[in-house]
Amino acid sequence: MFFNKGVSIILSMLYVPLFLNCLDQTRYGIWVTIMSFVNWIGFFDIGFGQGLRNSLAEALAKNEIFVAKKMVSTTYAATSVIFISLILIFIILYPWIDWYKIVNAPIGMAEEINVLIILVVTIMCVNFILGLFKSILLACQMPDTTSTINLITQALSLLIIYVFFLFGQITSLVVFGLILVVIPVFTLLFYSIIYFHKKFKFISPSIKCIDIKYIKKIMSLGLSFFFIQISNLLLFQSNNLILSNVISPEAVPEYYVVNKYLSLLLMGFTIITTPFWSAVTDSYAKQDYKWIRLVEKKLLKIYFLFCLLCLVLIIGHPLFFKLWIGNKLEIRTSVVCLMAVFILLQMFSNIYLSIINGIGKIRLQLYVTLLLALIYVPFSVYGGYIGGVQGVILVAIVMISVNAVIYPIQYYKLMNMRNPVKGIWYE
Repeated sequence: MFFNKGVSIILSMLYVPLFLNCLDQTRYGIWVTIMSFVNWIGFFDIGFGQGLRNSLAEALAKNEIFVAKKMVSTTYAATSVIFISLILIFIILYPWIDWYKIVNAPIGMAEEINVLIILVVTIMCVNFILGLFKSILLACQMPDTTSTINLITQALSLLIIYVFFLFGQITSLVVFGLILVVIPVFTLLFYSIIYFHKKFKFISPSIKCIDIKYIKKIMSLGLSFFFIQISNLLLFQSNNLILSNVISPEAVPEYYVVNKYLSLLLMGFTIITTPFWSAVTDSYAKQDYKWIRLVEKKLLKIYFLFCLLCLVLIIGHPLFFKLWIGNKLEIRTSVVCLMAVFILLQMFSNIYLSIINGIGKIRLQLYVTLLLALIYVPFSVYGGYIGGVQGVILVAIVMISVNAVIYPIQYYKLMNMRNPVKGIWYE
């Protein structure tokens, strides 16, 4: 994973200057906004992916192979029904909506935006169905394979975009967007076929193994994850759309680029925390609480090292951005500093969320994220009007601070075996 993510970081740095050369700043801002919007559709799986991850990991820990196969088959069937239905609904509603207005694009781009939207939404729905394969990999404690898939997708997308750019074939957002959404579908399809015919043959989806009664088991946890995902979507993924509408599409690239730069920290830290989710599920099922406590202590030590690395990134950001994107964008130090605070708080929260999610006691998380999501958007819009990009990030910092306080408390209560906690902390 470290190797894959290391290469992925280099490729992600190459993405931005290439995309800025392919598109003007307005089109680039619009593309980022559209993808933020389209990624929301993925949450309509109503938590099946996350529910399958925990339920499958538990079934495999108990060596319940036939149950595991039924869970995989049922989840694929249910998810396919959901996203195929969404495609049909979208096709019906599509002609009645002025999509260029939603992303605040110039009226001259209306036809280009409309064509792009229908293609991207349809293909991404297929991608979300195939994406269940990643949940299976994570449940089997194979996050390294997931990162390999992501790296191959990223490398192919970058290479093809570059070739099209060299030959002058990037003539609109439609060509650009089509390349970026088709590649992940083919990559996931290829890996799914290979693994389900070999390594995962014992749990490969089958129509005969679809069992509706397992939907309740998966959804009991999956629905909670679904509402958490929706809430986190508003908290962490709505800023591009807010900035595009409150200020203008030209405001999006600065926020996006700074976020991408400092998210290198989050990406690196996620490499470390990701394997522990399903590993904690396995250990909790076997009542190995000592191992879980050891994990928390080690993750905290690593976190403090990342804090020092963050300081280096803040100090060195002028040189980095000059080498990275030249003078194409103006990057303000205040935006970098505020984003650094937000990323560090998110990383700290993720230490405890990776453990709590693995345990499956997420009712408190559900209530907290729902409450924050309800108040975030209006406050963020107000922050954007008053303080621009800085105002939006400042509101996000206040919201993420709540997570950084509550989830460590819940973790310590869950790990207190002498006096087991009751009520909302343990649900």
